[in-house]
Amino acid sequence: MKKALPIGVDNFKDLIDTDYYYSDKTLFIKELLDLKGKVNLFTRPRRFGKTLNLSMLRYFFEDTGNAEENAQNRKLFDGLKIMEAGERYIGHMGQYPVINLTLKSAKQENYETAVAMLQDVFAVEFRRHWHVIERGRDLLPQEDYESYAENSLYIILFSQITGLLQSIVTQTVPVFAVGTLLVMVAGGIGGGVCGRAVTKKMKDETVDRLFIGLMILMIAINAYNIVKFL
Repeated sequence: MKKALPIGVDNFKDLIDTDYYYSDKTLFIKELLDLKGKVNLFTRPRRFGKTLNLSMLRYFFEDTGNAEENAQNRKLFDGLKIMEAGERYIGHMGQYPVINLTLKSAKQENYETAVAMLQDVFAVEFRRHWHVIERGRDLLPQEDYESYAENSLYIILFSQITGLLQSIVTQTVPVFAVGTLLVMVAGGIGGGVCGRAVTKKMKDETVDRLFIGLMILMIAINAYNIVKFL
């Protein structure tokens, strides 16, 4: 049975898990390590696999902070050429935090929406690397750690809200199921409870009210979508 071509697929994990046809380019990792460049610039025309290769680098090098997830990422490379390159190269697997930023979401109809979408990208990466902050918690002043913990909750809400607002602005609002609303409400409440457990007590009442206000706005937007589109 012939494998499908990965047309439009730019995520390495999706490509491997779905068993798409793949031209093994993993020795690019070896080449990159051999170059030892502090900064590397990859210039190729559109549709030449730049994003896919960068995704491959992320899954190879990244320490996700979760041993099981790291093992799953390692499994993605089973049978590929990089696994034959020797321990000198394989030893780098799952060893580093990787910040993965793309400007694709900045292609919007106006400046304000583009900025909001970029902020969303940064917010997601911050939350994805929360384990790095936890790992270095003993090195941080308690006040700084509590500030990061509080802000991480707002980042989650901000990410959800900007996505919804962007959909409304561009008139491409998806159809939301009632279950989605309930999950997001539960997530917002759960996030608040977890935040208080982590930070013990939110000192700034204004910030606390802002968190509640954002959660209410998120719920209202979802309720609007359900009434209008279902």
